[in-house]
Amino acid sequence: YAYALEKGLNFMYNQEHIQSWLSLGKPDHERHKLYCYSALEVGSVVNAMLLYNKHFPANETSVLIAEKAAAYIIANAEPAGAPLAFFPKVYEGTNMFAGNYKGEVIMSEPASTGLSFLALYDRTGNKTYLEAAKNIADTYKNTQLPSGTWYIRIYKETGKPAAEDYCIPINIVNFLHILGDKYHYSEYLKTSESAINWIWNNPMKSYNWTGQFEDVSAHKPYQNLSKYEASWFAQYLLANCKKDTTYIAAAKELIAFCEDQFVVWEKPGIYDNWGNSSSGWHTPAVLEQYMCYVPIDASSVQMINTFYLAFEVTKEDIYREKALALANSVVNSQKEDGIIPTFWAPGFTEFWNNCMVSSLTMLDNMKDKDVATGKDSQKIEILSK
Repeated sequence: YAYALEKGLNFMYNQEHIQSWLSLGKPDHERHKLYCYSALEVGSVVNAMLLYNKHFPANETSVLIAEKAAAYIIANAEPAGAPLAFFPKVYEGTNMFAGNYKGEVIMSEPASTGLSFLALYDRTGNKTYLEAAKNIADTYKNTQLPSGTWYIRIYKETGKPAAEDYCIPINIVNFLHILGDKYHYSEYLKTSESAINWIWNNPMKSYNWTGQFEDVSAHKPYQNLSKYEASWFAQYLLANCKKDTTYIAAAKELIAFCEDQFVVWEKPGIYDNWGNSSSGWHTPAVLEQYMCYVPIDASSVQMINTFYLAFEVTKEDIYREKALALANSVVNSQKEDGIIPTFWAPGFTEFWNNCMVSSLTMLDNMKDKDVATGKDSQKIEILSK
């Protein structure tokens, strides 16, 4: 895991679109077309460079790139007084599917941006980033529906819903909890509690774990399920199991749902949404969503994190073994130049920077685990080349 991480970090740092932040101070859409999903992919630059700097602390250029990316997000966010004040720009230009959703914000995304700001604040001590995160949290607090959630897609000019579908707000809850637990901003507690109650009363009863992706429109119930929100909520329940002894059983049921619908331990003998056979898939793997029912590296990471946390809480070895099998698959997917492909299926060439950052973060977490016992092992040092 440590060797794969080192290779991946060097690939990430040396990408042309990453280095171009130093001269341009803005996304290089020519070298990386997925910057059209601005908040997601620009935010991934912040996360990637902070992870790189963690292992190569003498390289201050990586922090400079992270700060330039963060400055771009802040400069292009919604202005104060707007319906979604301080929320980042989710779509930029018309590449890919961005043009289809021009003028919209997908409401789960600003929480991820807020987490990137908090990480950058931790590294630099610059309170600009802490305030940027708090501004995002304030807008969540001010726009929450009486039910406890938000519409999933909102027109940023009017604040009105672009679709009648609701956000499954576990990613928002995680962000607000960190602001409260780590940074002691308790004013968001009521907002997060209301959001948790909505989850209990809706997807936990209906199991309509609808996917929430930048490049996919809202769908009718059960037409585009995904494992992301379900597994995040399983992680929440496991992390808070001391509050209620029934949380572990509920989390295990969610994990079983995710595995049943999205984990493939071998080639499943099916066809994807575009009629391609699964015979060329890299497995074991995890499929992303019904509307993109193919193996994605970040999807495997999501279940690695969930399985391993389940092992740590329950001490049931099967969860550790599943996590390790998928983590090994991530390593085995890596190419010689260090890239971890986004799609583990032939015919797909898109590279999502945020997905590989997710894989690298997982490797960073897993490299210190003793794979035989699940305990933390002696830290493995990664030496700069």
